[in-house]
Amino acid sequence: MRTMLLAAVFAVAAAAPALAADPMTPYYGNTAVVTDGSGAIVKYQFDAGGKYVAIAPDGAKLTGAYTVANGKICLKPDAASAPAGCAPQVDGKKAGDTWEITDDQGQKLSVRLVAGR
Repeated sequence: MRTMLLAAVFAVAAAAPALAADPMTPYYGNTAVVTDGSGAIVKYQFDAGGKYVAIAPDGAKLTGAYTVANGKICLKPDAASAPAGCAPQVDGKKAGDTWEITDDQGQKLSVRLVAGR
């Protein structure tokens, strides 16, 4: 789950466009789907109030808070046992886009921003 949590940080960072008011706007009401090299999928849903939900392949949910500042997005899970992580913010992604990223452990991931939840 650590790898997928950090992957989400990178996924969101890659997808957050440069909007002056709120760079997370494309995520509200949508789902970021992150697939790792083994095919495991974790879905992330972000809310305007700074909260997110990560849905693991088995359907388990992990909640937490996110922040966007100084060109980075950071995820902090509510569960003390889950790791927090940050990544640079990359502009220009929107619902319907799919792109590849590499997490901080060198793992290649596929990210898709899907309209709806």
